[in-house]
Amino acid sequence: MWLNDFILSKGEKDEELNKVIDLFKNIQGIMTHMYEGSEKHSKSRQSMVRNFSGYSPMIGIIKDGVFHLQTALTDPTFPEEKKQKLLEMFTLSHSSLASFCVDNPTNQKLLSADFNLFLSNLNIDMGQIPLICEICRDNKFICESFGDVIIDGIMKAIVQYGRKASFLDPLAVKSLLLYYLTIYI
Repeated sequence: MWLNDFILSKGEKDEELNKVIDLFKNIQGIMTHMYEGSEKHSKSRQSMVRNFSGYSPMIGIIKDGVFHLQTALTDPTFPEEKKQKLLEMFTLSHSSLASFCVDNPTNQKLLSADFNLFLSNLNIDMGQIPLICEICRDNKFICESFGDVIIDGIMKAIVQYGRKASFLDPLAVKSLLLYYLTIYI
């Protein structure tokens, strides 16, 4: 796999990484457009990305590649510039998936199957929390179905990595907060 070659070469073989970053930027750009000076998300373009499984490479990179990111980040001999480039790829994958979910219940439901993946490795900020928030936003079904998974994952992260204000952001999503208050209080 190209990502393994990138790690073994200490970032020297970065052609594929640059291509993947450009691909993720393009996918994110497809789902948004400018309207009256602000960025809007297009449901039809989100559906197109879903129908062509454009989200799959991003999930695949997250599933198969976070180990490589952790390896690079903990290696003191790995060039800092290449660490940042690798982190950029993972951040883009999460932010593109968040764009994929904005105001789109079908896509939110599709990505909810990967909550455990998104809740892992919260010690590295790759945009997982904003993605989790977007999957839950205005979706009572997902909050009721996966509320325990999300809350348990956040509690585990707090115990494992310490308290971070961003860990509480999913609770600010109205539907998840209402679920939490109904079940736990």
